Amino acid sequence: MTSPVPFTAIEYTELNAAMERVQDYFPNSPIYMVGTSFGGNYLIRYLLKNKPSNVKGLIALAPPFDVKKVVDDMPPLYQRFFVKRYVWETVDKHPEMKYWENIGLVDLKHVSKSTTLREFHSRITAKILGYDSADYLFEQYSIDGSMISELGIKTLLMVSKDDPIVSYAAMPHK
Repeated sequence: MTSPVPFTAIEYTELNAAMERVQDYFPNSPIYMVGTSFGGNYLIRYLLKNKPSNVKGLIALAPPFDVKKVVDDMPPLYQRFFVKRYVWETVDKHPEMKYWENIGLVDLKHVSKSTTLREFHSRITAKILGYDSADYLFEQYSIDGSMISELGIKTLLMVSKDDPIVSYAAMPHK
């Protein structure tokens, strides 16, 4: 991390740069993308917004479509696991995050005591992005399943019916 802004999966700056680099090195090559879990969600949203002509296919494994439902349905054990990982990856590992505390926007000790994804994102991510709540953030991440046909590329979505993190119920069904 070179700035106090953590990866929030709202903007596509880094993915756009990577796509440009691939295009520079392999200008005539088709691109097939694969994303797992939230990475699949991120790629779907990216492709819906940007529609790069060189992307010919997408495989998304357990992408959360209704992020609020996924968070609400996720068992506490997994919530604690992800929160602990996010605290380590965004707060503990990067002294740059002190910036947000120094300007009075967040209390990093309070963030570190989060036990649910909603608490974590309410205490830091939503604030950094200027959102009123984690629920508003989750709405920005969510995808209307009817939009999949708008991708215009070969798309395979897969989720297990017994997935404890991204529930089958949170996926669009025909």
